[in-house]
Amino acid sequence: MRFKLEFLISFSLFIFPSVVLADMGPKPTMTLNLVYEVKEPITLVKADLMQCKDALCKEATPLEDYGPQRFTCAQNLCESQSYGYAPYQKLVVEFSDRTRESNIFQAKSLRSNFKVIVKESELSVEKNDKRFWRKKRKGS
Repeated sequence: MRFKLEFLISFSLFIFPSVVLADMGPKPTMTLNLVYEVKEPITLVKADLMQCKDALCKEATPLEDYGPQRFTCAQNLCESQSYGYAPYQKLVVEFSDRTRESNIFQAKSLRSNFKVIVKESELSVEKNDKRFWRKKRKGS
């Protein structure tokens, strides 16, 4: 009887292996809305979200694309998802007329939302308090 029970348990473990699901937790995301304040129309060519360990961004490395982690940009919107951001970020964008760099900023929440003002010679990143994913309740 004991042998049959052990056999059934072993057989069921072999037939129905445990499912291991990794990488299931929420990942931080960042949305950057680009607002243009330039005289002539320009086109976004390429963008990098630089990751910095220090507040002066002395050693910056671009956010790498692997698995669900990535950084993408279109003309008016940049989005990223990461396993975890460095303490500081800097945006470097190549436009049709020149490359512009932003101020150093921090993504402190799970879903960070920023407004990027594209000026003639630089980018200015500001925290955007508008939360597009959740409507505010009346009276709160």
